[in-house]
Amino acid sequence: MTSVYTYISSLNTSQSSKCRYCSKTGRISLECCRDYYNNKEYQAGLTHTGLILSTFFKEKNHAIEMFKKYNEEENTEECLEDKVKKRLTDQTVQEEIRKILKGKPVTILQQMEGQERDEILRRIKEIEGSSLRQIARITGLGLYIIHKA
Repeated sequence: MTSVYTYISSLNTSQSSKCRYCSKTGRISLECCRDYYNNKEYQAGLTHTGLILSTFFKEKNHAIEMFKKYNEEENTEECLEDKVKKRLTDQTVQEEIRKILKGKPVTILQQMEGQERDEILRRIKEIEGSSLRQIARITGLGLYIIHKA
């Protein structure tokens, strides 16, 4: 969408900012970029600015403004963004586990029965920033037991 935005914003710029092809022919066209992209053909309608602008508004100038506004809006979607996982230290995770266990020592998990232990482990696994290996290290339980819970 950036290339379309660049193209549309070039509609309002001076002649000097156009590429050689556009300056020579006197018309603005995305065809001039085909040499840059090894003469590859664009998919039909992909670069049709009328089609793109018509999704925003029928009148061209207003559509360009709406298009610019749309592209400058803050995007809060988390599609393919890189998520940086914040890892907690063992001490911090241990404190969180103690809160879940209401002050009891962490080693008590080793002596609990399966269902009760698994229920607590599910809550422990929800601690954001902790890993299964880290929980296994702190609790003294096997990684498989924690994974299975």
